[in-house]
Amino acid sequence: SLYHLVPDQYYTSYTIQLACDNAISLLRRRLMEKSVQELWQLFDRTDERQGTLRGIRFEAYAHKKIAIDGINLTAKKLNANGISQSTEISVVIPSALRVVELPDNDTRKLQNQVTQAATSGGAYLLPRLPNYPVLDSAFVKQDSSATILQMKAGRSKPLSSNHVTNVHAALGNVFIVVVPDENIVNKKLPGGPKSLQQYVLILKEIRRL
Repeated sequence: SLYHLVPDQYYTSYTIQLACDNAISLLRRRLMEKSVQELWQLFDRTDERQGTLRGIRFEAYAHKKIAIDGINLTAKKLNANGISQSTEISVVIPSALRVVELPDNDTRKLQNQVTQAATSGGAYLLPRLPNYPVLDSAFVKQDSSATILQMKAGRSKPLSSNHVTNVHAALGNVFIVVVPDENIVNKKLPGGPKSLQQYVLILKEIRRL
C-alpha cells in the first residue's frame, strides 16, 4: 500500500512511486538505520524504473556516507551549458558529524538554525520531512560557513524560486549536487540566483572484487 505504479504516456512502461510524503519519510528513516555499504548495495541494485524509491535509496546512502565517514572529494563547477573542466573545488566534510534534524520545511527558520548549529561546534543539518525546498542537507562549520547539498539519482527539477533566497541567505554561495555517476547532472540547475555557485560531486562506493 506504500507504492503505486505510474504508467508512461503510451502505457508501455511504468515507474514505481511512493504513495505519500509520510511513506517517504518513514522509508528514509528505516534506511538510515543500515550501514553505508548496505545502503550503496541497495541503491546499486535498484532498477531505474523505481524512480522515487531509487532516489530515496541514494539520498539515504549519501546522508549516511557523509555524516558517518565524511568525504574529501573534488566537485566540478556547473555552468549553464555544461560542466567546467577547469574550475573545481575541494569538498571536505569531517567524519562522525553531529546530525541536527530540521523539524519542518519552513526555510524562514533556517538562518537561526544555522546560527545554533555553528554555536554548537558545527553540524550536518538534515530535514526531518521530505521535499525540503532547494536542499536535501547542509554542512555547517563552527565559523558559520556552510555547504548546501542536494542529492540526485535521476532527473533534475528547477530550484524552488520561492525559497532559494532564504536558503542562499542562510547558507551562502556553495551549492553541491551529489550524484552517483557523471551522467545524472550535466549543467547548472535553473532557478537559483547568479551568485549561487553550483558544483557536481560524484559519490559512490568502490566495487569490491
